[in-house]
Amino acid sequence: MQSRHVRAIAVFGIAVFALTGARGSSGGGCSGGSSSSSSSSSSGGSDSGSTTTTGGSTTTGTGGTSSSKGAARDLKIESCEYDNGLVARVRATNRSSASTYTYRFEVEFTDTDGKSVATTEGGVIRSVPAGSSEVLNVKVIEGSVDDSAFAARGGTCKLTDLSRTAE
Repeated sequence: MQSRHVRAIAVFGIAVFALTGARGSSGGGCSGGSSSSSSSSSSGGSDSGSTTTTGGSTTTGTGGTSSSKGAARDLKIESCEYDNGLVARVRATNRSSASTYTYRFEVEFTDTDGKSVATTEGGVIRSVPAGSSEVLNVKVIEGSVDDSAFAARGGTCKLTDLSRTAE
């Protein structure tokens, strides 16, 4: 690994630690952060919206259908980091007591300057049973996009085009 990559990863790790802080036994990621959400309603059967994670807090925005709050509530980014490429850890938690859902989403990576670095397509967490959760690591391979600013200073991850479909 080149020394500039090692240095970039070290700087990113320090920035993440500084932004999230040491949280003791409760862990890092979004668990100690704050959440806010907004939504709009209409009729239909799929969910759509977006979720952004930065520095340990999660912000969710939804739009589209009356059940859009379901996908936005169930999908969360647990971590957003640079690890030999851009990586977001996405968790789908099915809060339903009876239905099994499949979740679809995209992840947009943005650097600290607000510049969109990359957007993944086709993220799917399939067949999550009622009361269960599943995790998917979404990755943009190192060198496939200009991720140098994200690697050096960090950035944010945002879930977009959320949908939840009952099986």
